[in-house]
Amino acid sequence: MLSFDSEFVSIDAPYFNEASELNYIDGTYYYTYCNDWQNRSNWDRKDIPAPPTCSMAYMTTKTPLDADSWEYRGAYFYNAGQNADGESGMRWANNHTHFCEYQGTNYIVHHTLLLEELSGGTAGFRSIMVDYLPMNAADGEIPITAATRHGVSQIKLLDPYAKNSGAVMFTSADIGYTDGNDPAAKSKADGAWIYVKGADFGYGASAFTADVKGKGRIEVRLDSISGKAVSFIEFDNADYAKVRSAKFSQFDGRNHNIYLVFSGADIELRSWQFTKGSEKLRPEEKISDTKIKYKNLVLTAQAVNPGPSPSAVVEMSGDGEYSVKSTSFEKGSELLNFGFINVDPDAKYKVHVKSIGLETENGIVEVPVNADLDPSSESANGLANGWMGAKIGSVVYGTKKCGIVAAKTTVDWIGYRFALVINGKEVPFTSITYNLEISNLILD
Repeated sequence: MLSFDSEFVSIDAPYFNEASELNYIDGTYYYTYCNDWQNRSNWDRKDIPAPPTCSMAYMTTKTPLDADSWEYRGAYFYNAGQNADGESGMRWANNHTHFCEYQGTNYIVHHTLLLEELSGGTAGFRSIMVDYLPMNAADGEIPITAATRHGVSQIKLLDPYAKNSGAVMFTSADIGYTDGNDPAAKSKADGAWIYVKGADFGYGASAFTADVKGKGRIEVRLDSISGKAVSFIEFDNADYAKVRSAKFSQFDGRNHNIYLVFSGADIELRSWQFTKGSEKLRPEEKISDTKIKYKNLVLTAQAVNPGPSPSAVVEMSGDGEYSVKSTSFEKGSELLNFGFINVDPDAKYKVHVKSIGLETENGIVEVPVNADLDPSSESANGLANGWMGAKIGSVVYGTKKCGIVAAKTTVDWIGYRFALVINGKEVPFTSITYNLEISNLILD
């Protein structure tokens, strides 16, 4: 850049914090930015509500170099920690957004801390997410919406018969990548897996072939990580080599989700593909058939000095057992509430907390709980908290040898905190894993 075409123009953007972006859409300039965290008590406009805390706001104009022409239009995207109903169950964080249109649909690319939350981190690392943007191009209006955990729907099915990169996936666990412009997926632990969503098996499958390096086994499972393998390959390769499965179990249906499960660490998967199993094309299925229905269950605990308060979200897809780890809190924090679930007055399902796993320096310590929670009740939806009248030193969950004990707290507005005591010694912990059993769940 050698020069500027005009003088700079200042835009009066209320509660400006960061994340400026300018979009030009159908003859209109859209200036977007992230609001700050300050109190909105001085907002005096009656035509537009004050923007929610650290939300995204926008302004529009036809003549961007005329400072007085910019019109403030309000907030269009809540902070990830909030939605129209209040607290969203996700973490709060500054945001950046970007608008994009693809095949006639408007999308918003934005930040959340969801991936860090799910991995148990606390450093504040944001990750990129995508949701729909309900923009009205006719009048420039963008109704305020919120981040979702599930994002956008799949618009095209994957071709499993083509050569697919090992790095192609919807999500994964214990998977890293090799260096280079065309990275291979690399397992980090026994049981590592790759999840590929929405593959079109129009002709079934008769074999699975992968270009792999290392020693071990990769199993192919359809639609469930805990399902039975329909095929597998075994190998012991010092360098990359293509390995083809010897057998392939037959399966019904056309659209399926693929799980590739690794037997151990340091297995590199450079590419994979399936071989057609039949010349007859199976009946077409809608892409939505690959979408799993679920209901969110949010567990919110309370930790202070310093905290932060942990939370966990369970995506319930049916009756059964679930295990979910909370977000982490600092070692030495005072835990005042072991968690309550979000109230749903119309809920028919029940939640049984079998046990909790507390993360210590020496691993997870599991403590039995055996508590029934009612999501339709505001009084029976929580685990133990420091207002419940337990005596200092008494066992709340578990046993005297290994259990949760009511302990003295420095917080003057509550009766006690909770301590993990093992053989008479308090052991610090930094997260809570809730081991649950869900029953009578009905999904619309």
